Amino acid sequence: MMYEFAKVLKQYRLKAGLKQLDLAEKSGVTGSYICLLEVGKRPPPSDEVAMRMEKALGIEPKTLVKLAHYIKTPPDVREEMDVERVYVKGRIAASEGKVVLRHIPLINKVAAGYPVDMTDLDYPVGVADEYVMVPDVADPLAFAVTVCGDSMAPRFWEGDVLVISPAATVTSGDFCFIRLGLKGENKSTFKQVYFEEGQVKLVALNSAYQPQLYRRDEITGIYRAVKRVESL
Repeated sequence: MMYEFAKVLKQYRLKAGLKQLDLAEKSGVTGSYICLLEVGKRPPPSDEVAMRMEKALGIEPKTLVKLAHYIKTPPDVREEMDVERVYVKGRIAASEGKVVLRHIPLINKVAAGYPVDMTDLDYPVGVADEYVMVPDVADPLAFAVTVCGDSMAPRFWEGDVLVISPAATVTSGDFCFIRLGLKGENKSTFKQVYFEEGQVKLVALNSAYQPQLYRRDEITGIYRAVKRVESL
């Protein structure tokens, strides 16, 4: 479990453009302590230190504090109190337990046009700067993206937030988030997909955009959109 905190801390530090020593100085700890945290050799810090780290990293207050609390909770207590379901899956039940919401990480913007560079920064699963609340999405790996451009109009418009489920089965004609590995670069787009022999055709709904044809080995991921979030 300590490795989960280690990965998250390192990702936030790199995103903030800080060296381990920089973060240490801003947090009032030693550089060796930060190093040990990031390799999972030390347990998560105290609330006071975690809050100083949050301020140094410029992230939402309690982000590291809550993660540290979760990791420090003994496994038997987590199981008894169902903490893992609440924290990891992000589920919040309403007073009568009839409505279940999940915190879905909003990881980046996706081009509804031609492929653009990815911006998710290789965050660990479930970690992001922003989240959307979505009912009844069972896939723990689900994430959300914001549509940019007009190639999928009039059905999808710029600013629409879509929930993407890696666990959902993809068939020809589905609307999908596509990761492309072109010349060693990671790019992404949102299109309607059609599978042909050895190739994948990406089709826009806006006739101003021509279909795009890719070999299977040029595509590193195709994930189906399962929900549209009306507003953040």
